[in-house]
Formats: sequence, structure tokens, C-alpha cells
Amino acid sequence: MRYLSLMMSRPVLKLKEINPLLFNFVEELVEIRKLRQDVLLMKPYFITCKEAMEARLLLQLQERQHFVENDEMYSLQDLIDISSGRLSSSLTEIHTTFAKHIKLDCEGLLL
Repeated sequence: MRYLSLMMSRPVLKLKEINPLLFNFVEELVEIRKLRQDVLLMKPYFITCKEAMEARLLLQLQERQHFVENDEMYSLQDLIDISSGRLSSSLTEIHTTFAKHIKLDCEGLLL
């Protein structure tokens, strides 16, 4: 049991390798993958933005650090949260906060 609890949040599943067709049939996975890809595209802005660093925006994903590293790896907890709808809602909220910073709040990008 201890091993399972340790592995719950570890990103060890590469879903595209396990089942390449999964993204064709599970709409929630497509949505999560798109949000994760967007986060990866936004990450360079946050690393170079003083305001984003001070606000610690990327720390909103600290429990899912793998989301700011790649868009391929999933943990068991990710899959459970996708199934329940929790991941979609929380990641959408974080994505909205990130996009708002880049589009509206970031002084460096508004020049």
C-alpha cells in the first residue's frame, strides 16, 4: 500500500505509448493535453517576467510539477482527477490566471 501511495502523484504513465488511440476517444484527455501544451508555451514568459516570479505564478502547479515540464506524462492521480472532472476545472482556472497575466497584467508585455 505504501508503494501505491508513493506512486499516486508520480508521473510515470506516458499515455500515448500505452494506448495511442486514447486521445481519439476520451475528450477530457484532449482538453487536458491542450491546456498543458498552452502552459508549456506560457512558461518562458513567466520565467523571464519579474512580476510573475514575484507572484510565484508557476507555483500554482507545484503539486503537478510535471505539467510545467512536459505534456506527455501522467500520474495515477491525474487520471483519477480527469475522471472526476477536478483536473479540468482546476487546470482551466490556472490557465485562465496565466493567460490573464500575459494578456492584461504583465507590464513587460504591454509595452
